[in-house]
Amino acid sequence: MRQSKLVPGSQSQRVSLGKITKIRGLKGELVVSPLTSNSNTLFNIKEVFLSEEKPPFIIEKVRRLNNKVLLKLKEIDRPEQAQSLVGKYIEVEKVILAKLEPDQYYTFDLIGLEVETEAKEYLGKVKEIIENPANAVIWVESKMKNYYIPATKEAVLKVDLINKKILVNFKLVVEE
Repeated sequence: MRQSKLVPGSQSQRVSLGKITKIRGLKGELVVSPLTSNSNTLFNIKEVFLSEEKPPFIIEKVRRLNNKVLLKLKEIDRPEQAQSLVGKYIEVEKVILAKLEPDQYYTFDLIGLEVETEAKEYLGKVKEIIENPANAVIWVESKMKNYYIPATKEAVLKVDLINKKILVNFKLVVEE
């Protein structure tokens, strides 16, 4: 499951790929915590948006630092400039994202989908996808309970983006 966040209310359908958590060095490099299990997208694009800021920023350099990404933007040359961007999200237009294989979904496609069991029992709506080392977990929120469903083929039987529903194997659902 590829995780990234659809920017709420965005007319252009931007997607957040990461969050700027701090700065590094004297040239205004940004330390980005990826919101995706595949941060390679940042290495294959030329420009990004920063939260509500316009126009886009041109990427000068991208490199890895452990599980983070260091991003150098052309217009940001001093630590003071970079510091003002901490806390903002790195965003791209949704249309530039890689096409996924069948049975692969971006997180933003799943958030808000209704979840039901094989017996047609309504569980709630997808609130969040939680990344874990073994596999992602789908957090389903209802008025009465929260449910946690492993994002595996055994637990998630069908994802129907057109009808906005996910069918799950209730035997593998964990109730809170």
